[in-house]
Amino acid sequence: MSKKGLIALITATTLIATLLSGCSSNSKTVKEPAANTPVTLTYGIWDNVQQPVYQKLADEYHKQNPNVTIKIQLTPWEQYWTKLDTAATGGTTHDLFWMDMPHSMIYESNGILQDLSDNIKNDKVDMNNFPEQLVNAYKYDNKTYGIPKDVDAIALWYNKKIFDAAKLPYPDDTWNWDKIHSVAKQLTDAKKGIYGFGAFYDPQIGIYNTIFQAGGEVISKDKKTSLLDTPEAIAGIKFWTQFFTDKSTPTVQQMTDTDPTQMFQNGKLGMVFGGSWLQSTFLTDTNAKGFAEVAPLPQGKQKGVVTHSVANVIGAKTTHPKEAWDFLKYLSSKEANQIVAESGQVIPAFKGTTDAWVKSNENFKLQVFVDELAYAHAYPISQNTSGWESKCLEIFPKAYAGLMTADEACKKAAEEMNKVLSAN
Repeated sequence: MSKKGLIALITATTLIATLLSGCSSNSKTVKEPAANTPVTLTYGIWDNVQQPVYQKLADEYHKQNPNVTIKIQLTPWEQYWTKLDTAATGGTTHDLFWMDMPHSMIYESNGILQDLSDNIKNDKVDMNNFPEQLVNAYKYDNKTYGIPKDVDAIALWYNKKIFDAAKLPYPDDTWNWDKIHSVAKQLTDAKKGIYGFGAFYDPQIGIYNTIFQAGGEVISKDKKTSLLDTPEAIAGIKFWTQFFTDKSTPTVQQMTDTDPTQMFQNGKLGMVFGGSWLQSTFLTDTNAKGFAEVAPLPQGKQKGVVTHSVANVIGAKTTHPKEAWDFLKYLSSKEANQIVAESGQVIPAFKGTTDAWVKSNENFKLQVFVDELAYAHAYPISQNTSGWESKCLEIFPKAYAGLMTADEACKKAAEEMNKVLSAN
C-alpha cells in the first residue's frame, strides 16, 4: 500500500463506524429466480490494472453459465471505500466486491458481508488451498466472510546502475540491517541528488517488516493491546531513523513532496522497500525498466516480512446469493487463479499457482517474493485498524524527522493505539 493509499484508507474508514452503525446484522431473505432466468451480478473492484484479467474471468464464467452476466464496476481506491460505505448504509452494496484485510473486521462485525461458512462446507471448498493466516484474516466470530484472491509481499528494490557506478555488489539474501545501512551511506551522493535508501514511513511497506525482523509484533493475539512500545518494536523503528541521522535518505519533507517510488523510478534512490505489485510498474516505466531489480529484505534478529491479501466477498443484501456464491467459487478455483497468475498482475492466493506468476515477468527475480511468503507475518488488524494506523501516521514521521526519539514515538503510538482498541 503506497503512502497515498494509506492516507485514502484512513480518510475513508474514519466514517465507517458511523455509516454502518444503523445497518442490520442479518441479510434479508430473497426469492431465488427460476432456473435459466437471466441474472446480472455486479462485481466491485478498485484496480484498473487488474480489470482486464478479471473481465476475462467474468467472460469465461459467462460462457459456462450463459444466464449469468458479470458486470464489473471499477471505482478508484481513493473513492472505493467511501462509495462502499454509502452503499452499505443504504443496504445496497455490489453483489460481490473486493475486501482488504485492514477493513475486513469492521464490515464483518456490522453484517455487511455474507457468511460463507455453510457454502464452503456444503460445496466442500478446500480452504487448505489458501495460506492459513490469510484465511483466518477473513474470519470473524468463527465464521468465514471472504476467500483470498491474491497475496503480496515486500522486498528490496534496487538500482543496478547506481550500484555499478559505485562498484558495489548487488544485494542478496545474506544482507542484514548493518549491511544495508553501510551500503546506503556509500551510495549516497548529495551533489548528484542521489540517496542510498528511501526511508519513508509506511506501515505495510516499512515498519511492520522491521518490527517482525526484530522479533516483535504490532498487536496482541487477542487484538486488545498494542505492542508498539516493546523493545522489539522500538528496534524496528530505529532501523528507519538511522538513515535520517547520517543523511543517506531524503528528508521527510522531500519524500512528502515526491513519492519515494517515483524518486526511485527517476534514478534518485539506490534502494527502496517495495511491494510485489511494483513489478508491472517498473517493467513498463521507461526509466526504471533498465535498472530496477529486486532482492530479499535484509534481516534483523530474524527474517521477517508482512504479507497482505485481498479477498472476494459477497454483500449480505445481494438479491442473487446463489449465483454470487457460484461466481465466487469459480474465482477461488485453481483454474481462475492460474489465469490470474499468468497475467502477472498479482500473486494468486491459491497454492501451487505462483510459478506461473514468477514466469510471467522474467525481467525481475520475482521468486524472491514467493520465497519470502514462507516466513511472512499477516498484516496486523483489529476491528478499527485505520483508527490506530492514523495515529501512527501522525507520530512516527516525527521520529523520522528528529522531532521525537524512537522510544518516545513508540510509547506515544502505543498509548494512542490502546485508546482505539479499548473503544472497539
